[in-house]
Amino acid sequence: MFNQFTTYSTVQETTYDPLIAKLCYVYKPNEIIYSLPQDLESSEDAWFLYLPLNRVLFKNTVNSVKGFAQTGMFVTFKNESPLVFQGSEQLQLGSGTAVTLGDGNLFNMSPQNVVISENSYEYGSAQNKYGVISTPAGLFYICQNQGKIFTYNGGLKEISQNGMKKWFDTFLPYKLIESFPDYIHQDNPVAGIGCQAIYDNRNSIIYFSKRDFNINPLYDNAGFIYDPVLDKFSYNTLPIELGQAPYFQDASWTISYDPKNDHWISFHDWHPNLTFASKNEFLSIKGNSMWKHATAINDYCNFYNKPYPFEVEFPVVNGQTVNVVRSVEYILECYKRSSFNLVDQFQVLDFNFDTAVVFNNEQVSGYLNLNIFPKNNVTLSLLYPKLNSSLNSFDILFSKEENKYKFNQFWDITNDRGEFPIGAGYPVQGTLIPNTTRLLGNYTEQIIWETGKNGYIKVLNPNNLNYFKTQTQRKKFRNYTNTIFLRKNPVTDIEERKINMILTIFNTKNQISPR
Repeated sequence: MFNQFTTYSTVQETTYDPLIAKLCYVYKPNEIIYSLPQDLESSEDAWFLYLPLNRVLFKNTVNSVKGFAQTGMFVTFKNESPLVFQGSEQLQLGSGTAVTLGDGNLFNMSPQNVVISENSYEYGSAQNKYGVISTPAGLFYICQNQGKIFTYNGGLKEISQNGMKKWFDTFLPYKLIESFPDYIHQDNPVAGIGCQAIYDNRNSIIYFSKRDFNINPLYDNAGFIYDPVLDKFSYNTLPIELGQAPYFQDASWTISYDPKNDHWISFHDWHPNLTFASKNEFLSIKGNSMWKHATAINDYCNFYNKPYPFEVEFPVVNGQTVNVVRSVEYILECYKRSSFNLVDQFQVLDFNFDTAVVFNNEQVSGYLNLNIFPKNNVTLSLLYPKLNSSLNSFDILFSKEENKYKFNQFWDITNDRGEFPIGAGYPVQGTLIPNTTRLLGNYTEQIIWETGKNGYIKVLNPNNLNYFKTQTQRKKFRNYTNTIFLRKNPVTDIEERKINMILTIFNTKNQISPR
């Protein structure tokens, strides 16, 4: 027909407003648009049908939407407590029939508050879309700006309070925005900074990660600027990239949580840009490469083709009894497993940690290099303990019998406890401050450890150590609580990286020291 080749045009209705029509291209973070419910017998795909009025407007920015229970939905917000939509439910009748309650449209159901608190607290809010994850153990998510981590499984629980409250309060909020609050790549761990969570389905472990950076204090001045329009960092007009050394310090970390036992496990040295879930393992992206995790269980402490140390730290608590630590003993089993079935194994003889540190709230041993007791040359043992040639550690001996490792060659090398004024000499002389027992003068105040901006990598403060103390000044470790730090240095040998170190029981020989 001729009219098939005719061009038609229609006049817009009188209600048409081009300014209103442009709103369909406007980003509305407080709004959720949803499709029609999908029925099994339907001949059309309802997930492609979005009616004009099928939208819900909230008072706050929506962060994530996760499935909950059978047909419910868990919605987190940037600055507000989460909401739960229960969805449809089934009522079982006595005759064996079931009645469905609800029309299948989640937003027709009244939302339920997860917590009862004032809106000003913003308790339970979430700012990271990658930091919310549904797992077989429940739903977990990160509240980055408040330094909290939550789980929801019938009720909201703050798991960051399980012995880690102060740590998360300090190291979970972004360090970069303290200096550059207008940084545009927030909640973007690929191009900027962000937090994320991933679940290891094989080992039932949840990992929480943060990618963040802090300005090096040496360059923290007016010359360090960020232009949000150009999205560029510069120092004294010199352009620099995010994370570029030495201008930035890495404040990234990864921590693992065991939902089965409800406790935090360890820190980890792999800090991914992005993570993906999988059936048996999980994947991560670092730089331009993709990596598979939880698969190579015969290659330990090797992340992104770089070896890292293995460190263990545990306290020795004696309650209200003051004790002197005489020796440190622990049971350690080290196995190298067959690459064919990962079941057959060989126990490696005398494999041990490389370095130890004994310390409490006012004493420290310095770095102790652990050396096996010379079994065939007893006279060689007379050379220990000795100052290492690097002059920043001691070489000491450890013995091993029936997988029990033991060492006792340690003492306090604190440079100056700050008990007397600087330069007071011995015997101590000076002028008392009136109405006190304190001498007039300046006192030394040195911290024992220096912890990095990531909150878990730390080194001993060299200004607090004196490796040249005479034997008459070597004090014993006497306190209510002493702490033992063990470290296996990064292993470069491929065969040694296959050794699995299992620390089972720790024991210290203490002597009650009343005064």
